[in-house]
Amino acid sequence: MKAKRQERGGQSILEFTLMLPVLLVILAGVLDLGRLFYAYVAVADVAGEGAGYAAAFLPPNGGSCPDPDDLVCPYDPLNPDPQGDDRRFLDCTCQRAYAATTGAVDGERLGVELTVPAGAAFGSQITATVRYTHVLLTPVLNVIVPEGSMTLQVHARENVVDPSTE
Repeated sequence: MKAKRQERGGQSILEFTLMLPVLLVILAGVLDLGRLFYAYVAVADVAGEGAGYAAAFLPPNGGSCPDPDDLVCPYDPLNPDPQGDDRRFLDCTCQRAYAATTGAVDGERLGVELTVPAGAAFGSQITATVRYTHVLLTPVLNVIVPEGSMTLQVHARENVVDPSTE
């Protein structure tokens, strides 16, 4: 009887050894998809924050945000402009949008584009478009997905608010 149990024990170890790499690849893929979803939520936060801030302070024009290290926002919270004009710059909106990531995504791979219609006023619609290149870590997914990265793109729209209601 003991001889049969030892044979089965060896069979179980062999089956486990054969299945372990498959299970680890599946687990790594699930973790990578979780990272992808987390990055998508962070990118959606950036778009929403950028559109909301721009709708509140209405920069005179839109455009692409520069790199986070190159931003120049004249707003000083210790000495704010009573009219709020020091917040009406694209760089201030970009700075607020980048801050929404809280380090969840790499700012170097994040592209923020703000669309402000000409002559925008109360009720006009501001659009923030955010693109992010998410790099996958799982080797099997890197083979399936071209270049091992996926581009996430999120749009957020907000209507310009009446400054007298703030």
